[in-house]
Amino acid sequence: ENFQQRNIQLIQSIKEFLQEDESLFNKFKTYSGQFRQGLISAEQYYQSCQELLGENFKKIFNELLVLLPDTAKQQELLSAYHDLKAKAPAGSSPSPLSRSRKNRKGVWQAEPASSELDCCVCPTCQQVLTQQDLLSHQALHLEEDEFPSLQAISRIIS
Repeated sequence: ENFQQRNIQLIQSIKEFLQEDESLFNKFKTYSGQFRQGLISAEQYYQSCQELLGENFKKIFNELLVLLPDTAKQQELLSAYHDLKAKAPAGSSPSPLSRSRKNRKGVWQAEPASSELDCCVCPTCQQVLTQQDLLSHQALHLEEDEFPSLQAISRIIS
């Protein structure tokens, strides 16, 4: 709903964390563009941003992830996050309990609390969402079910 405002807020936070250094912010924008264009992997993107932003990267990662407009890129970045967490030294990796919970098939798959992310994955379209965006997103899918597009109807008929 308020994605434009949240994007502006995210950019502002990143600039603040980079101490308004325009060259560092341009580096961040370059990494982001390369990731979106498929020039660097999600893992490379995550690590580059982490190097650039340091500890502050944790503070913005969740919002960066859910505001990505490309669902496939969200999934890549979420996987990279989990892979890197699993490779991290003991104590910072998800516990076996959270791992098994992640693999459990639920309607809405919430990320384990230990992962520090406040997000869930929509089983219908695989979009990564914050808990706050969940209800409005569910409503969109219900609307689509009740009022399918002509394109969806033509697939059903043919």
